[in-house]
Amino acid sequence: KVFFMEKKKIGIIGLGIGSFYITAISNIKSAVVTAICDTDVALLEKVAKENSITKTYTDYRDLLREGDVDAVCICTPDHFHCQMVKDALAAGKHILCEKPLALHTNECAEMLEASKRSDRILMVGQVCRFTPSFMLAKKLVDSGMIGELYFVESEYAHDYSQMVNNWRRDPANMRHPVTGGGCHAVDLLRWIAGNPIEVYALTNKKCLTDWPCDDSAISVLKFPNNVMGKVYVSTGCKRDYTMRTVLYGTKGTIIT
Repeated sequence: KVFFMEKKKIGIIGLGIGSFYITAISNIKSAVVTAICDTDVALLEKVAKENSITKTYTDYRDLLREGDVDAVCICTPDHFHCQMVKDALAAGKHILCEKPLALHTNECAEMLEASKRSDRILMVGQVCRFTPSFMLAKKLVDSGMIGELYFVESEYAHDYSQMVNNWRRDPANMRHPVTGGGCHAVDLLRWIAGNPIEVYALTNKKCLTDWPCDDSAISVLKFPNNVMGKVYVSTGCKRDYTMRTVLYGTKGTIIT
C-alpha cells in the first residue's frame, strides 16, 4: 500500500526575506506555499508569478481569514510582529516568526501568553540552532570531545548600509543591532553554554553616524560553571557578513 500525506499549506506574510522562505519551503516535501501577502503590489505580483501562487493579499488579515493555510511565516519588519502573531494565533494558525520576536519584552510576554492560550505552535526563527555547522559544534561540546568549556565567543557583523529597504533606521521603530541581529549570536551561545548570569556591555557609533542608534556593541558574559563569553555586534562594519564563533575547551577548540 502507498500512503500519501497531504502537504501542509503555508502562507507567507512579508516578501522581503519572505521570498527566501518560499525557496526553502519548495524543498520540503511535506509543505507548500499556497498564499502570500505584501503591501507592495508590484512585488506581490512578481513573486506570485515566479512561484505560480494564485492566492495573493495586501492585508495579512485577509490571508488569515481567506487563505486556507495551516501555518504562516511572519517575515515583516520587527514592529509588526506582535499584533500579527496574536492575530494568527487567534485564527488558529501555526506560526514561524522572524527574529527578533519583538522589540520590547512586554510584547514578547503578550505573544507567549497568547501562544499558551492557543493549541498552535509559535516558533521564532533563531536559525543558528538548525545550522549544520553549529549543530555539529554543540554535539561535540556536549560529547565532551573538547573537554570542559571555559570561553565562548560569537559575533554578528552585517553592513546594514548596503540594504535597499532600510526600515531598520526608522526612529519610531528602531532596530538596535543587538536586538535585531546580535540576537543570533546571543542565542547561539545560550544554546551551547546556558543562560548568562552576568553581562557587561559597551556600544559606540562610528560607521552609521546618521542612524538613530549605536552601530557597534561588545558584551562580556558570565555563563554557568564559570564559563566566560563575548559577543560582538556590528551593523556598520565594512566587511562581508559573518557569524564567526569560537568555543574553547580544556582539550580542544572549535572555530566555525
